[in-house]
Amino acid sequence: HKMVTKIVTGAGAHNIFTRGDGKHVLVSNRVSNTVSLVDWQNKKVVDTYPVKGGPDCLEIIPGANEMWVTARWAQKVFVISGHQGAQGHHSGRALAAWHLLPCPCTT
Repeated sequence: HKMVTKIVTGAGAHNIFTRGDGKHVLVSNRVSNTVSLVDWQNKKVVDTYPVKGGPDCLEIIPGANEMWVTARWAQKVFVISGHQGAQGHHSGRALAAWHLLPCPCTT
């Protein structure tokens, strides 16, 4: 096997997950505290979501239009939601109609 291409996302790239739209994948970057949105056809990062606390694993919740991200070092779960009327305090900027919301989960 040989490397076809290298895509630079963020420091500590850890997990990859398809967004479900057939065009993008998401990469959690633990060290840089971000999640990168990658256009898989062009092999380029097209957006970056800030997620404090070492984003780790990702899960897309299709019916709710949400992405759940575990933050390893913060011991929290963050929800990036596409719902304009989602409840919670927006702690991140709007990216592709998604907003970063703290989940009211307890550890």
